[in-house]
Amino acid sequence: MMREWKRAWIYSQIDAPEDIHGSLKSQRDDLFGYAQQMDLGVVGSSQDIGNSWDYSQNGLMEMVQAARDGKFEVLLIKRVDRLSRYPGKTLGLLRELERLDIQIFSPLEGQIHSESFKPFAVIRGGAPDVKGPGSQ
Repeated sequence: MMREWKRAWIYSQIDAPEDIHGSLKSQRDDLFGYAQQMDLGVVGSSQDIGNSWDYSQNGLMEMVQAARDGKFEVLLIKRVDRLSRYPGKTLGLLRELERLDIQIFSPLEGQIHSESFKPFAVIRGGAPDVKGPGSQ
């Protein structure tokens, strides 16, 4: 079966107040490579430094607006906790993106779904148990 989605957005984020170790560049490079492996065209990318409880992160808001505008079908992130370290915010973002028919993938966690999101894994800083398409 042919995939109908081909356009991807890359979102990268670090919690540190500044990127002295080049972590954002490393995330972006990894995600661009992942997009190439998945045969996706990257139509946009955004990033944030630091963590915020509210939706004031400009890169996150740019990605959400691009999703609302129908600019991409696939979001690539390093891990689900790059969206937010706050479980309620993460779950809300996952659900909104799913309502917009956005598929979310991570090179470390595979395809990410709101129904398989494990909030306590984010609190602990670990990866949630993400199930692949069609798995129970």
